[in-house]
Amino acid sequence: MHNRLYAQLTVIRERFQAAKRKVQLEQPLPTGDDSAASHVAPPAPSSARPDNILVTKEQRIILEMALEELSESDKQIICLRQKDGCDFLEIAQKLNMSLDAVKKRWVRAVQNLRKKVSRLYDLANE
Repeated sequence: MHNRLYAQLTVIRERFQAAKRKVQLEQPLPTGDDSAASHVAPPAPSSARPDNILVTKEQRIILEMALEELSESDKQIICLRQKDGCDFLEIAQKLNMSLDAVKKRWVRAVQNLRKKVSRLYDLANE
């Protein structure tokens, strides 16, 4: 498990390093009456920056691995709530449970998921 996480994160980091800027491919700005500022593209939004994309991929991998480690009942209630967008009453009807039981299971499932994500982040940052 730990080796798989380390291997996936290593591959992502290697791809990120390979996508670094290549100075030899850059071209100088044209000279003349035109302002250099008119030739400069606006900065990319922070969400499009390679370091943010890398972090997002790592977070997704860790979340998927944490979800895999959850019990089927925890995974089921989280998927119904987050992926399918069901409210607690819909989940209670689908699972044939009381509304209070669904809410309690939801809280426990999220707590378990947080613990697993936290543990995986710690392993990834060792």
